[in-house]
Amino acid sequence: MKASRYAPKSGVAKRRLVEPRHLIILACFLATLSAYVERVGFSIAYTAMAKVDKVDEATKGTVLSAFYWGYGVSQVSLQHKYAVYHSTVSLSQTTLTPAHLVPNYC
Repeated sequence: MKASRYAPKSGVAKRRLVEPRHLIILACFLATLSAYVERVGFSIAYTAMAKVDKVDEATKGTVLSAFYWGYGVSQVSLQHKYAVYHSTVSLSQTTLTPAHLVPNYC
């Protein structure tokens, strides 16, 4: 039987302290955490800025609503794209789409 090309050359396998798959998992976790922190931080930051600039409640509600509806619509509509094209392109579009849907009220 032919030996696998991925098998170690010697009889003892050397294990790394941190393998590449662990770094990939850590990077995915940090990217997801960053997206959620951004989502939560936006509402807190905008509410504080609107209070300082004395923005009325209707405008503040419209801005926050546009942000959350944009996020929700992008999540639902891109699920089909995930199934067809996999997550390579779709993941970045899901994260970037809500930022473009929020109207500029400044």
